[in-house]
Amino acid sequence: MKATSVQSKPSKGFQQPNSVRDPSEKPFAKRTGRDLTGLMFKRLLIAAVLILAGLFYGWQHNAVKTTYVNGLALYTDLPGTEYIVERDCYIFKLVGRDSDLPLIGDHDVVPELPATVTAGNVGADLPGVRILDLARVGDRFRIISVRKDESRLRTTLTFEILFEDEATRKYPRLDAFWIMDHAPEARSEAPRIIETYAARQNSH
Repeated sequence: MKATSVQSKPSKGFQQPNSVRDPSEKPFAKRTGRDLTGLMFKRLLIAAVLILAGLFYGWQHNAVKTTYVNGLALYTDLPGTEYIVERDCYIFKLVGRDSDLPLIGDHDVVPELPATVTAGNVGADLPGVRILDLARVGDRFRIISVRKDESRLRTTLTFEILFEDEATRKYPRLDAFWIMDHAPEARSEAPRIIETYAARQNSH
């Protein structure tokens, strides 16, 4: 005996209810396009905010506050002090660590510099350093300012120096940071020029 499948049929008086659409509702395709546009705009806005936040953080992170501290009791005797160069040095700038003034030093304090100080290297762009000029034994300079640079990473003191023959030099004013002994700063004392690089001539 075969089982008979019984399929219920709606009565004639029954009607399947039609879905009722809100008259204010937009067609699906249009709603989807508008939503995608809004989503893209939101993402672009978030990306722009993140970029601006990153730029602001980078600016704050790298910003340096410069103060001239000549008037502080610890440094008042330094400006005007004269020196004579005791060993040939390069006048240079570090690539990627730009400074307002050119620097002075040699290979012993800045390993990126060539081991020998020669005029043939002037104008050279070497890995990490750009050589601008030379300071020779016997050249004279004086300290003109004591400068403090403060950033989020560190605080440094340096001397701004000026060559006696400034009128004949392309770079007469330098930053002496690399030929300075900074150890006294840890004892709350003033830094000083390393004697093997330049000998002090007078007190003022």
